[in-house]
This record gives sequence, C-alpha cells and structure tokens, in this order.
Amino acid sequence: MAAEPHLSQLRHWAATGEVPGDGASVVADLSKDEVTARLHFRLGAEALRQGKPEAGRRNLERAGELAPYDWTIRRAAMPLLGEDPFGQRFLDLYDEWQDAGAPTTGCRWSGGMRRRNLVERARALLPWPGRRM
Repeated sequence: MAAEPHLSQLRHWAATGEVPGDGASVVADLSKDEVTARLHFRLGAEALRQGKPEAGRRNLERAGELAPYDWTIRRAAMPLLGEDPFGQRFLDLYDEWQDAGAPTTGCRWSGGMRRRNLVERARALLPWPGRRM
C-alpha cells in the first residue's frame, strides 16, 4: 500500500482542516468481546511478567479468540507466545483477515480533543509543501 496518497490527504487536512471524503466515517465502539479481549491480553502479559506462563498463554489465547482480527492483540501476543510476529503465523493470520473481508476495530471519535487542537498539532508535526523542516 502506497503511503503518499494518505500522507497527502493528511497534509491537506492539517493545512486546511477539510476532512477527505473517505476520512469522515465514524469507527464503531469496541464490542463487549473486544473490551474483554483487551483485558485478557493485559492479564496474560502480566502473568508472563510474574513468571506464570500457563496463565499467560491461556489469557493471551483467550484474547485472540474474543477479538480474532484485532491486530493490537493478535500480533502483539505473538512474541509473548514465542511466535515470530513477521513469520508464517502472521502471514496465516493476514490471510484469515483478508478472507473475512478485512474487518476493522477501534474507538469512535470521542470529541475529547477539539479538532482545532488536532489540526494545530498536525501542522506542527507534519511536513507539507512550502514548509521548511
């Protein structure tokens, strides 16, 4: 996937405040299973830190069952479970995700940060034509 079209849209948004047509959609809230999955992930990671590999594996695997296409959980769990996050298991997961229609997860815009503040931050961080870095 080429990054430049997306970076161009982001720069345009930062410069003008205009949201691209394909960027105006709202992402749904996390489902109950997705929230529970993130809790299991956290429990699994903590269990591993405390030297409890069975509890860690059990919780990390449960997290993956509850949110099978949440990359935050599935890919982050791979090295914790001794798997290569760039290896065959990841490629298999990617194929499963594609076969399922490439579903996405995430949180809805909460409005907690004003859009103007986001634009100001983006302008400060992103290069765009005419700006010296």
